[in-house]
Amino acid sequence: RHEFVMPEHLLLTLTNDFEFYQTLNIFYHPEQLRKRIREKLLELEIVPTDRDYTPDISEQLTQVISMAWQQVKASSAEEVDVPVVASGGAGRPEHLVTVFEKAKADAAIVAGMIHFGDYTISDIKAAMHAAGVPTRMSW
Repeated sequence: RHEFVMPEHLLLTLTNDFEFYQTLNIFYHPEQLRKRIREKLLELEIVPTDRDYTPDISEQLTQVISMAWQQVKASSAEEVDVPVVASGGAGRPEHLVTVFEKAKADAAIVAGMIHFGDYTISDIKAAMHAAGVPTRMSW
């Protein structure tokens, strides 16, 4: 268990996607990449199993997301006015604040946060509103 979600976690997850795997296989052996990522993650400090915690997004992953957003912004997606919907990775309302403020997403999917009962829609909206993110408070 790691305290932070890092770019290595994201890359390891991507190697499980069939299309990513096929594309990567053209340039590099996916299994070798998986092995190297796992080795790298084992080098990182592990959170003891008897300690309760909520994983947080590392500063490094925040930078990766920001750089990816800059690439999308600089691409033709902005020219054709395609909405950006952030999906996956949000575990707390603060993560959504980051998605809207730093990544400038148009929307975010929060199903996991609500499904597991950690937060209600009202909790999430209140936290975003308190952080200054424009939020429709009624529906």
